Amino acid sequence: MFIELMRDYEAVVSGCHALEFIMPSPDVPWTLAAADLDLYVPLGLEQPFIDFLEIFEGYDCKPRTRPASRKDLVRLSIYPNTFSSMFTLHHPDTKRSIDIIVSCDASPLSPIFQFHSTPVMNWITADAVCSAYPLYTFASRGIVNPLVLADDEYLPSSLRAIYKYRRHRHFDFQLDPSPWLGWHDCSRPLMCPHSVRSTIDGACLCVTFNGDSRSMTGRIVRDDRKLASD
Repeated sequence: MFIELMRDYEAVVSGCHALEFIMPSPDVPWTLAAADLDLYVPLGLEQPFIDFLEIFEGYDCKPRTRPASRKDLVRLSIYPNTFSSMFTLHHPDTKRSIDIIVSCDASPLSPIFQFHSTPVMNWITADAVCSAYPLYTFASRGIVNPLVLADDEYLPSSLRAIYKYRRHRHFDFQLDPSPWLGWHDCSRPLMCPHSVRSTIDGACLCVTFNGDSRSMTGRIVRDDRKLASD
């Protein structure tokens, strides 16, 4: 039923869970372990998920309504103005938590593209797993989001997050892909670091779980969201 909710309301799972799904590592320490779930939902569609988790799964959501705070933004290493509110649900027995992050608009992907760096710009829908920068991610390379680093309040938490991926997953981080690419052909847009990317171009990865064509043509996967240069 939870998968059906994700499909009906176009929610996605992102964060450490999505990266661990596409790049499983048995040696990841607890600081990177995906212990809790980060669920991203479109603006105004959080209540069905809160109701389901409280009624059927025994989670507690307190407070019921809470706007996104500066502390939330710092903890998630997300640049401001990309999500409107966040709800944290705790399970009294398992001690696990689920964060429901409500986007600032009709796409749940908006906050994901404001993460601290590209290795965590991945998401899982009800029918597929997607990666915005698969070539870099699978090569253990990451581009740092300059917007996050521009704000002194977010800089320490962002650098700590990036350092963990550099140390424990051995990612190589750069501010732009030029050190890796060297010479490039500007006539091939997907190979040019100055090109504007989108979530429907050929450089994004989307693998379906069961062959359901909706996961490839639905608005979530094919949302024309602009990305930084790949």
